[in-house]
Amino acid sequence: MSDDVNTSANGTTVPKENWHTVAVKANCHSFHDDNVNGTAVYLGGDEKDGKIVISTKPPISNAITGTVIKGSNQILLQNFFEKENIKGREVMTFDQANRIGIRIKKDARNLDITIPPSKDENGKYKPNVFKEFPVADCFSFDENNKPRSPKGEIALAKLNADRFQKINKYRAMYHSEKATPEQKDNYLTVIAYEHKKAIEFLSVTNGDVKSYKEKSIQPQEQEKLNAIMPEGQAIPTLDQQKGRAVKELENFEKFQAEKKKDTPVIDATNTTSPVDYLGKYLAACEIGAAFVTDKESQEAVQKSISQNVQAEMDKNNFNYLQTFGAECSERCKSVLSEFRSKSYEQQRGQNKERTLEHERPEQTVDAISF
Repeated sequence: MSDDVNTSANGTTVPKENWHTVAVKANCHSFHDDNVNGTAVYLGGDEKDGKIVISTKPPISNAITGTVIKGSNQILLQNFFEKENIKGREVMTFDQANRIGIRIKKDARNLDITIPPSKDENGKYKPNVFKEFPVADCFSFDENNKPRSPKGEIALAKLNADRFQKINKYRAMYHSEKATPEQKDNYLTVIAYEHKKAIEFLSVTNGDVKSYKEKSIQPQEQEKLNAIMPEGQAIPTLDQQKGRAVKELENFEKFQAEKKKDTPVIDATNTTSPVDYLGKYLAACEIGAAFVTDKESQEAVQKSISQNVQAEMDKNNFNYLQTFGAECSERCKSVLSEFRSKSYEQQRGQNKERTLEHERPEQTVDAISF
């Protein structure tokens, strides 16, 4: 029997659907059903002063690359995490886990997400389907062969020397006179994230970075590492590296605490376009903002999404969801740009006021030294 067909109960054969087709169909149905049932993350919320407020959670990202998953796949994963009550906001694929010695639990929860097919080296289209496993359903083994959290091993997936080089680059960019407050915010976020991962790295290696490099770095990577850290150069001790990293995180936490005194808001009232609505919701997730809408807009968006997705499924156009998700991602980018530009203008106005009222106007929230 050919591998390209399935055999039905009555003995007839039908063409076998590839993995990508199966996944996009499942995602369309799941997206549609969560929307109809009102369980989608962008619906519901708490009513307050005639408005509906949704407290957003951070977007779900890849644990190895740190990349935030975009568009409809982000919504699908958020819905999946909510239904399964999964802790954390990170996922990884089986291949990524296997590459760094992480084990996937038996019967682990997972969700297939897709991106449009691409051509391989032979010019043939290959399906791009990624089976995403929550980090909560992964584990590794300690020296006594006991299961433990994969958190440390995930940190080891990146070279620490590269990480500190990146930190130095962003620190220099932060102190540039040309850097805007908006850019400084982004630089601080990157610096804090890299230091957080560095602390995990150092905890796993117990500070024995040299031994780790000798055992774990591939030859081609060793050349790159030697260019950064020449032979014979002293490697900073655990206390030196960890102390610096901890200090950076403390600075960042103080900065974030100051900024979060007033929770930002993304306003989606009178927004009945599904692309505009979901674009604003995704933007709110990325900046930790409250997502505010109204009952009429939410009901209109829910109805419109249900009708649109169902109509496309009826036409057998299951790739519609990817196109719709890409449009939402583009709207998310523009919303974030608009929000940050507005915040920058407000901050400029505040800085001008400080110049008039205070002798040392440079002592603002952004004046964090490293």
